[in-house]
Amino acid sequence: MLRLSSPSFTSNREAKSWKAQFQGAVMCAVYLSEVAAKLAEEGMPEAAVQEMLSYIELDIRPFGSADALQSSMLRPLTRDLGLSLGARGCLALGIQRAPSQA
Repeated sequence: MLRLSSPSFTSNREAKSWKAQFQGAVMCAVYLSEVAAKLAEEGMPEAAVQEMLSYIELDIRPFGSADALQSSMLRPLTRDLGLSLGARGCLALGIQRAPSQA
């Protein structure tokens, strides 16, 4: 499992591994904020966080009122899992992006 809490771009190989694991990833802006906050708590400077995120090339999606409502409706279903608002935002984004099952 990839641990965002211990990034270390000490080698080109490591950086490529990170990029490969996130290829095509989509993330809601709220979760991006949580990830960046966690990295900052662990001492990573803002410039390094920005550089890492730029290198990985995540597709960051805005979090609007419709997203907020959908995320809030996931709360009762995910409460026991302890998911954050950002995690529920990403789940909502995944639900929106899933092919319709008509």
